[in-house]
Amino acid sequence: MCFCVILPNLLCGQDGFEVRYIKVEGLNKCKPQVVFRELPFREASVLQQDALMAALEEGKNRLMNTGLFSTVNVVLDQIDTDNQVDIRVEVVEAWYPYLIPVFELADRNFNVWFVEYDRDFRRTNYGLHFYHFNISGRGDRFELLGQQGFTHKYETEYYAPFLSSKRKKTGLFVNLLYTNNRDLNFSTANNQQVFYRDPDQFLFSRRRFILGLEHRNSIYLTQGLSLGGYKYIIDEYVESDLNSDFLLGQQQQRFFSLEYTVLWDKRDERPYPMDGIYSRSVLRKEGLGLFKESNNLFLSTDFRYYKQFTERFSISSRTYFKVGLLRNQLNFFQKRILGYDDQYIRGYEYYVVDGLDAVLVKNDFRFKVFDRTINWGRLVWLDSYKKMATQVFLAPFVDLGIANDPWAPQSNDFNGRLLPGYGLGLNFRFYYDKVFRVEWSRNVLGEAGIYLHWDLRV
Repeated sequence: MCFCVILPNLLCGQDGFEVRYIKVEGLNKCKPQVVFRELPFREASVLQQDALMAALEEGKNRLMNTGLFSTVNVVLDQIDTDNQVDIRVEVVEAWYPYLIPVFELADRNFNVWFVEYDRDFRRTNYGLHFYHFNISGRGDRFELLGQQGFTHKYETEYYAPFLSSKRKKTGLFVNLLYTNNRDLNFSTANNQQVFYRDPDQFLFSRRRFILGLEHRNSIYLTQGLSLGGYKYIIDEYVESDLNSDFLLGQQQQRFFSLEYTVLWDKRDERPYPMDGIYSRSVLRKEGLGLFKESNNLFLSTDFRYYKQFTERFSISSRTYFKVGLLRNQLNFFQKRILGYDDQYIRGYEYYVVDGLDAVLVKNDFRFKVFDRTINWGRLVWLDSYKKMATQVFLAPFVDLGIANDPWAPQSNDFNGRLLPGYGLGLNFRFYYDKVFRVEWSRNVLGEAGIYLHWDLRV
């Protein structure tokens, strides 16, 4: 029985309630301590009446954010007259092992591939990506990727959120990467990437390992420290004829890195947050004195704020900055800063701005226009995918960005220039964590267009 409806009457006049017992139902492989680790309360916790319902909702969201469960309910199971409550956590575990075919665009977004490169399938990657979540039942994750096409890539990663079952505070992650490219973005001209292709040999190769530890100070605060080793190799033709600054006059560059991260994450729903704060600051040193082939120090912060005002209206605001503290010249490959990954100004999808420093601000005003759960029934055999929660948002937006590159070619006019962009988006959210965006936007040049973006995470 769920007591959520009659709770306000029972709480009338009470100062606080003690959590007597937490019962978890629906676990198969996942260990109970993984669930308890995410709840904002413990047995014997005392919750004030105005915070109790909020704590139940927060517990549900935090468990969904782990990606280990397809559905979660956190409800009151029993309320006694002596101010004690029992809480029941009901979960349906997600499907943990996946072997997924890889087919992805090598370009920065769909529009660049579709328009500028005329849907060239040589600019795609294909292969297999194996995921296994919750291998030991403690929320750990193993990934193995084999990929061919535009980029030949082999990568493996293991992540354990905690090593000790008792304290559940300190975790570990390991990553190994090996890539080769026959197609190479060797320069930027007119703020657009310039490529060269050699069908007979690889032009650029990367090797990387990362070993890191993270410590969870609280349910919202995590600190991380990682050691990385990097090796970049280019063909002689790249250095002699294409861009001598690609590796600053070298055909090979090796360095170690040390990175310290502070993460504060108090978002309600990570794939498409409606309320909360996210902040990630990184201090990264490249070059620890062993090879003397790189010497850089960067500080970056990614701050995101979300606020829900009504059931249908919410806002999101993001501010990102990165600064090079030593002011040493970077190789071309290290100067990617605006227009790559999710650090792009809407309206400038066809452009990139390289640099040592950058600031990016993105603001969305979101109106929910559709919210329904679609039951596929017998059409889908996996229980965790039978019900598809679907939401649609109308989202006007305004962006602003600027990047500084002291060594930029004169043809890159956007360098050092304040770049505004604005437009209107239609955001689709499926299965809690899959988001598809259709956006009309306009840039400072007066160029306007419709752009597609998506995040179809496993």
